[in-house]
Amino acid sequence: YMHHIMGISGVFLGNYVGGFLGSLGQISWITEASTPFVNLRAILSYHKLQKHPFYMVIALGMTLSFFVFRICYYYYMIFN
Repeated sequence: YMHHIMGISGVFLGNYVGGFLGSLGQISWITEASTPFVNLRAILSYHKLQKHPFYMVIALGMTLSFFVFRICYYYYMIFN
């Protein structure tokens, strides 16, 4: 939980300070686009619905969105 508290606090502080930190905080929110897929997959797994066709759709969505928003986007932000 501490990870989430620190992350949210940092974004709010960056937005309050403004400038580069504010922009960085706002840009970083897009990396959370994969979170609904991660959570839905965990819920379906908890209820033992791994055989359900919807599980595969969620798993593919999670993998694709995680790759695009967490790996490719962070790479772009860091090295460009």
